[in-house]
Amino acid sequence: MRVFPNPSSGVIQVAFEQEIHKKVSFTLLNSLGQVCQSGILSEQANRIELENLSSGIYFLNLAGFDPIKIVKQ
Repeated sequence: MRVFPNPSSGVIQVAFEQEIHKKVSFTLLNSLGQVCQSGILSEQANRIELENLSSGIYFLNLAGFDPIKIVKQ
């Protein structure tokens, strides 16, 4: 799985190496552990909008994957 661009100014792409055959839930947390966004990824390539979030560090949690640190500029 790849998450790019990172850092990002507005949108990140989540791309899975292989085609996924099930939906993958995600949660985006701020540095205080508060949920900023959550949803379902169901495509091999997905977009997550960050435009409404303040600049800072966030953590993207995807079911079945290690958390990923995201920097919003």
